[in-house]
Amino acid sequence: MNLSRRTIHLIGLLSLVALGGCDSIFGPDELRVPGILRLEADVVEVPDVAVVDEAVTIRVTTGFYGGCSRKGDTQFEQDGSRVVVRPFDYLTSPGDDSDCVTMVRTFLHEIELQFDETGVVTVRIEGSDETGGHRAIEREIVVEEA
Repeated sequence: MNLSRRTIHLIGLLSLVALGGCDSIFGPDELRVPGILRLEADVVEVPDVAVVDEAVTIRVTTGFYGGCSRKGDTQFEQDGSRVVVRPFDYLTSPGDDSDCVTMVRTFLHEIELQFDETGVVTVRIEGSDETGGHRAIEREIVVEEA
């Protein structure tokens, strides 16, 4: 029986996928999720006052997962007097590493904003609660002239 080189490569690739599963070939399964926002006061840090044309930092602590997680990206939209911040994290299936699920991990997400007008700005942080439901926390910043 004489198989072509292309057929042999195809059989090899299909065998790897069928026998190995995604976890062993491509690494652990990872899922990007909205960051968990706890209701404690120190989870979100937003300044009460900002100055026009000067940067302010918004800090959001997410996580409270087991050790099989890592910090994700932080998206934000700024539209006049409203800012929406969405922190994300990655959860990984634990596989054989049982130690990773016993650790509690948190992640600090930071963004810098700047405002070009005076007034009150509403900052809305959107994430999830501990059960996977939606949670939003709002804070206000008073923007003043220098």
